[in-house]
Amino acid sequence: MLEFLLGACFFLCIFAPFTFVIFLIDAIKKVVSGEGNEYLSGLGAGLSLLIILGGIFYLLL
Repeated sequence: MLEFLLGACFFLCIFAPFTFVIFLIDAIKKVVSGEGNEYLSGLGAGLSLLIILGGIFYLLL
């Protein structure tokens, strides 16, 4: 099961850097403008980062 999840992370690792940057920029814009509710963008950036790390771990495994 763990190998399947890491394999899925490896496949998603192709798109994750782009989504990480997009979510991170959106969260920074919301914090600077004072718009609030930057938690969803921060959560998306964190999830994308976990997918990237899972893909890297799959390559090393």
